[in-house]
This record gives sequence, structure tokens and C-alpha cells, in this order.
Amino acid sequence: MDRAKPQVDTSFLPPPQTDLDALHREVSEEEIERAIRCIGAHKAPGPDGFQACFFQKNWDTVKLGVINIVKIAFESGKLPLISTKPS
Repeated sequence: MDRAKPQVDTSFLPPPQTDLDALHREVSEEEIERAIRCIGAHKAPGPDGFQACFFQKNWDTVKLGVINIVKIAFESGKLPLISTKPS
């Protein structure tokens, strides 16, 4: 009994250079805010213990801190350690 060899589609193409270049550009404040607003409000809390609804409802207050942390994470590849406990 002869078995047919599976056909593998090799016609895929690598992403366009413009898409690859976009991976290396700086993340914008607008992208960060859009991402925060797109998260389900009551999804599981992040490492800081807060759900997305906290950041969404208090965006004017937490905006600068969140943007700075996200930019540091994108630039360094590491999420900075932040304490949510009072000092």
C-alpha cells in the first residue's frame, strides 16, 4: 500500500520590510493609551494587582507613570519592578 506524501505549502512570504521596521520603532503614547482602553475592564489583574478598569477610569492620573513604565519595558526588554505597597 503506497502512502501519499503530505503536501506542504511553501508559498508563504516573509513580512514586508515596512512591517519589520515597525517592530523597531518607539511605541507611541497613543498606542499605549489605545492598548489600555482595549483591555477588558475586569480581566485578570497585572503584576501590580490592579485590573484594567483602574487604569481606564484613572487614566488622567496614572497616564505619565504608565507611559514611562511601558517605554522603559520596550527599550530595555525588562519590566521594571514597582512596589504598590506604601513606603
